[in-house]
Amino acid sequence: MFEEMRAAWGLKEQVPYRELRDNRFLMEFGSEALMNKATKGGPWRHKGDAFIFVP
Repeated sequence: MFEEMRAAWGLKEQVPYRELRDNRFLMEFGSEALMNKATKGGPWRHKGDAFIFVP
């Protein structure tokens, strides 16, 4: 899922992530510019499931 979203967001570098609990994950963007590209540019769905970003 994360590789597909990285490609959909047009990010060239990996975005490290870790599973928290209750189907929640923490994504650690390498810069504010990368985070803004994903959070402001979409897409925000993966196979029907929504991504919700909280800074």
